[in-house]
Amino acid sequence: MTPLSLKCKICGGKLVNDYSDFLCTCENCGNKWAMSDLIPNIGEYSHITDKLRRAAEMTAGSDASVHLGEAQMLLGSAKSDCLKMQDTTSAELLKFINEEIEEISNLKQYNSAKALYEKKDFRRALSGFEKIKDYRDSEDYIDKCGEMIKASRKSRIPFAVMVGMIIPAILALFLFEKAGLHIAFCIPVFVLLSGGLGFLIYRGGTPAVIIEILSFVLLVPLLIFALLAYVFHLGKKLSLIISIAAPILLIVVFIIMSERKN
Repeated sequence: MTPLSLKCKICGGKLVNDYSDFLCTCENCGNKWAMSDLIPNIGEYSHITDKLRRAAEMTAGSDASVHLGEAQMLLGSAKSDCLKMQDTTSAELLKFINEEIEEISNLKQYNSAKALYEKKDFRRALSGFEKIKDYRDSEDYIDKCGEMIKASRKSRIPFAVMVGMIIPAILALFLFEKAGLHIAFCIPVFVLLSGGLGFLIYRGGTPAVIIEILSFVLLVPLLIFALLAYVFHLGKKLSLIISIAAPILLIVVFIIMSERKN
């Protein structure tokens, strides 16, 4: 299939097609031409152009983002119709349809990334905008996301340091109390592991979320054990049992009370 070579009848410039209102505009002189003047048999393709018009109407309103999926389906149907006809006019229509499908795909990606940006999920927003770097103001948003991620990381440093020490503290305590390792070995293990986990939390992402969840889950038993064993000098074995059993018992009681309340 060879696309029609549509040129301006005045200056011979390239025409930009707009099948939503069946007009072509010259990129050079700005003159507009009706599609019927350029493609005499355009009426034979009304079943395709009607779908193009409807898709254009869906993407032109204030609630365009709601109808992008429907418009994409209409364009897909119009594309199938063009592929069945196999002539130069349908080839020209197909070229336009492919451009519109790409535009809608980019717009959906842009809207999704912008929504993530507004929710302050800058990491995922950055990933979304990077997929459409040359679309609209995506480059500006990429720069903004980068700046916000840097600022967010700086503000997370104290949090990362504190949370990053929880799991290493538990491990060091286990190595000292249960494995019988010397304190001179346990302290470097604690320091190195704290630094590594703190860095992962500082960087953010899925690993940081996993570490944070595990840390907070283990924090309560650690505090209970330390309080019972080292403040009240209760037996370490009994302290360990209580520190594990008490949080579980509290969770069970909370669930039962919530069910009764409901």
